[in-house]
Amino acid sequence: MKHIFRPWRMVGLLAMFLLGFLLAVALRGPYFWPTGVALGPCLPDYTSPTTWRGERASPLRSTAFTAGNTRGLICYGSPSARGREVYGNLVPQGSLWRLGANEPTRLFVDGPLDFGGLSLDAGRYSLYALPDSTLWTIFVSESTNHWGNMITRNVREQEIGSVQAPVLPSGTFVESFTVTFSEPPGDTAALVFEWADRQVPVTLATP
Repeated sequence: MKHIFRPWRMVGLLAMFLLGFLLAVALRGPYFWPTGVALGPCLPDYTSPTTWRGERASPLRSTAFTAGNTRGLICYGSPSARGREVYGNLVPQGSLWRLGANEPTRLFVDGPLDFGGLSLDAGRYSLYALPDSTLWTIFVSESTNHWGNMITRNVREQEIGSVQAPVLPSGTFVESFTVTFSEPPGDTAALVFEWADRQVPVTLATP
């Protein structure tokens, strides 16, 4: 009789494994999958207690873009100034910043992309910056499951590389951190990071 019940035990173990797998996918969304798979949409990280408590002061936003034959999506938390000093306060000068709020800023691309001179393959990446008054260094990492401000040694060891982008006047005051897509004709295709009175463009192209 024991032999009769062994297959059911295996079925039970398999069901538990599948349940755990589905739970992990539900919590992480598409970010649970390998980083070489570019999946969307932008989903909050349900492994964070702040997501469950509804304490997201900075909304999760996204910007879609197309460069050549490559489609991309950037997901980011959008903090607001709310009367506070932005640069040197909300955005540190001379130390790493998660380029948004909450989860890491994530970049999805379904094909090859020249990101400010850095060649990226199709996949999923996180972005963070080293801001300065005239030039930002933006780092691209294959780590996408860390919380945004936890830029640890492990996260940095997964960096693909970095690009440098100029700081330009925005011409108007931008209350919330925003990423826009500037496209031809007339302009070079770029992702533009804007907040307060400054903007930082990163050019996009296909190799």
